[in-house]
Amino acid sequence: MDIFTCIESTTMKMFNLGENDFPIIVISVLLLFGSCRPSSKVSSQLKEPSPRDAILLTSIDKYKTYQTFDESKMEGVGTPQCQPFVLVFQRNDTALVRLSTDTTNIIMYVRYNSVITSHQKLPATGDYSTLSSENYPPREYNRWILNDTIIEVCSFFDDDSSYLFVKYPTKCYRCVLDISDYKRIDDKVIQLKTIMRRFKDILHGPPVLKRRNIEIYTIVQDKNFVSLKSADGEERVYRKNSLGKLAQQPGIENFDKGLSHRGNKNKFYIP
Repeated sequence: MDIFTCIESTTMKMFNLGENDFPIIVISVLLLFGSCRPSSKVSSQLKEPSPRDAILLTSIDKYKTYQTFDESKMEGVGTPQCQPFVLVFQRNDTALVRLSTDTTNIIMYVRYNSVITSHQKLPATGDYSTLSSENYPPREYNRWILNDTIIEVCSFFDDDSSYLFVKYPTKCYRCVLDISDYKRIDDKVIQLKTIMRRFKDILHGPPVLKRRNIEIYTIVQDKNFVSLKSADGEERVYRKNSLGKLAQQPGIENFDKGLSHRGNKNKFYIP
């Protein structure tokens, strides 16, 4: 006798039911158990998604299309004319951006007063295990955008080192420094102040400290390219496309290797 037949037989005997009555009691029992509240142990495991996770689940059909995304204003710009373009969803102080060439990846921007922040996790690019490799290990970027200034911290998942990028319209600073303690601060604006204080300590500190930790690039633009040039001959060249500055972010890693020059270095800095 299978378990369903056993339950049927036992239930009919308990309630003195005929064959035609059994479906009624089964439905009643199912409705009863279906309406019961879960135990505290079960309900404690059924947590509501965080506001951040909830907005990330927004259906793609609620996004609007634009040619590019202006990070400093946190808004889409222009009607799509060519690939790649962007899909943008905005709600209050949050914006989600997807690239038309990779709609599965979502970049989130959040405005805190006058500061716009974003966070991105990027996978490894090829084999990065050798010293001569120009590929990148898994990494994450925390970013702060203030009008025409962009501050970025790049951290590697398998390394304690961090890289700071401070980008102005005509100059970019790449700095190696220990700023891990900023992550223990919840306030995004105070995080930024902590990072910039460390940066200025090195920038205005002893010359030997500055030479060891900071690389300075001059940014030169023409119609088709953006170039980052350092004093020792390194040049990173970026091809412009329809995404504007968004195509060159984050960090300084999306350069054209065929057009770029190593200068006096044995390898490109990472990132």
